[in-house]
Amino acid sequence: MKPVPFPIEALATEVRLRDSRVAGEHLVWLERRGGKGVLVRWNGVPQDLTAGIDVGSSLGYGGGDFDLAGDLVVFVQDGALWQLALDAGEPTRLTPSFGQAASPAISPDLGRVAYVHRDDDVDRLAIVATDGRSWPVILAQGADFYMQPAWSPDGEHLAWVEWDFPAMPWTSSRLMLATLGHGTPSGVNAVAGGDGVGVFQPLFSADGRSLYYVDNEGETDRLVRLDLASRSREVLLTGAIMEAAFDQGMRCMSLGPGGALYVRSSQEGAATLHRIDPAGTTDAPVSLAGYTWLSRPCGDAQRLVAVAESPTCPPRLVEWRGGDWTTLRFASAERHEPWLSRGRHITFENADGRQVFALHYPPTGEPPIRPKAVILVHGGPTSVRVLSFDPLVQFLATRGYSVLQLNHRGSTGYGRAYREALDGNWGVVDVEDAKAAADWLRANRLASPGGVAIMGGSAGGYTTLMALATQPGAFNAGVSLFGVTDLLGLAQRTHKLERRYLDGLVGPLPEALATYLERSPITHASAIRDPLCLFQGREDKVVLLSDAEAFVAALRHHGVPHRYTAYEGEGHGWSKPDTIRDFYSQLEGFLREKLR
Repeated sequence: MKPVPFPIEALATEVRLRDSRVAGEHLVWLERRGGKGVLVRWNGVPQDLTAGIDVGSSLGYGGGDFDLAGDLVVFVQDGALWQLALDAGEPTRLTPSFGQAASPAISPDLGRVAYVHRDDDVDRLAIVATDGRSWPVILAQGADFYMQPAWSPDGEHLAWVEWDFPAMPWTSSRLMLATLGHGTPSGVNAVAGGDGVGVFQPLFSADGRSLYYVDNEGETDRLVRLDLASRSREVLLTGAIMEAAFDQGMRCMSLGPGGALYVRSSQEGAATLHRIDPAGTTDAPVSLAGYTWLSRPCGDAQRLVAVAESPTCPPRLVEWRGGDWTTLRFASAERHEPWLSRGRHITFENADGRQVFALHYPPTGEPPIRPKAVILVHGGPTSVRVLSFDPLVQFLATRGYSVLQLNHRGSTGYGRAYREALDGNWGVVDVEDAKAAADWLRANRLASPGGVAIMGGSAGGYTTLMALATQPGAFNAGVSLFGVTDLLGLAQRTHKLERRYLDGLVGPLPEALATYLERSPITHASAIRDPLCLFQGREDKVVLLSDAEAFVAALRHHGVPHRYTAYEGEGHGWSKPDTIRDFYSQLEGFLREKLR
């Protein structure tokens, strides 16, 4: 039977499951529909809590959108914190409307909310009473960034992560611990992290005697338990655990059934869910029942809730109480599973003999002997592709394309040395690895000689453009979504989170000015020979419209074959159904025309 192409309409109408929180009998999650964030409550069936309100933080790349404790929900809307009792009335605002709030954390007694706040480019950690009768109070300031505030069970202590320019949270950050009580913080100390060490997701034990966190002090990540009385430390787990925290709400662990700690790690793109009992003993991993990826776990002593998926299973909100996993919410109708492509983790060598990692998805049905192929380059660039459901991959694979998701040097999940190989080498080693991917596909008869495209968004778009400019003929076409075109412009005009990101990826300014110019796609626009299709959001705050259009003007001036579309009302990614429909329609036509 002929496979069914993954329909564009399903891509345009898919629900995006963002985050969830559990509190006793209550479960609330956030989903995005048609570009808006909606809080949903589980009452045996889904029940919208905030219809008509766009819930979500816009601090950096977003995330840290809401919290739930008892019967109280605190969420971010239009930069301010709002609270809503689950069974009573309308939301009320807790904080003034200036600046941007994120990562609300409700105290155990429901009386206070700690949160991250930015105003006039200054970040701080603040606290506000839930009775709405007082202004917020600053808890911590002076660091350039804050994230992941976490309360102890008795409400007497608060932990958080902070870091300073030019570091990113996974390169150098500090785990802070403060005694809080009901007054101003005292005894504020850095208890983990530091120069060259990233820390991630502080979490107090159920009895409040210990503080769990993840760091990357060595070659691999570590799950550490800090005894708060003796300040002794115990490493409970090693492996690929930490995430590159572009998003304030990212999590890899939670307390769950039986009072145990549940931690997700990954190996070769697939997730493992570890159960660690209160004594620190690691039990056999929890079966994921066919799912290959699990994200943002949350829970309590009765249940664990997370978003689960696999390459052939779109995201689902699932619950585990010690037996089978129960599905609470589907992201899509899931009508096309029999024809979806099942990915596999692969390794190959680049021209220098170095090992490179990727995921490969063969075309579905009965593919031609040498199919057309698309190499997908992830964003970040300090990110990673895992064995999860990717609508773009399935859109391509069900139309006969061989798809390779490249985890080039610099990607997370393969150890410190692999991640740090990109330091000072962005635009060089990622491009080398992309070319090696094209060579591998052709050598293994997984791509036709004239049928390899390279495609990526943001940092992946940058690699796409540099690959076309510096490796002419290695690829037969390129697709860039809001790709970085001007490194100097990016360093000068991008949002705060990434303002000094390029210090590590390229070099500090002004010393590395010549490198910024040499590694910028706009410098090499005249060298591009292969056809190129570019897409941009007009409201993008990361890669500005002016940078994209300056690059397009350079392409036009040099006669480079290209197409360009700028979408109204879109930022650094697509959210509107009409945009998604148009993008996939254009992509399909471009690849069909340009690849042979």
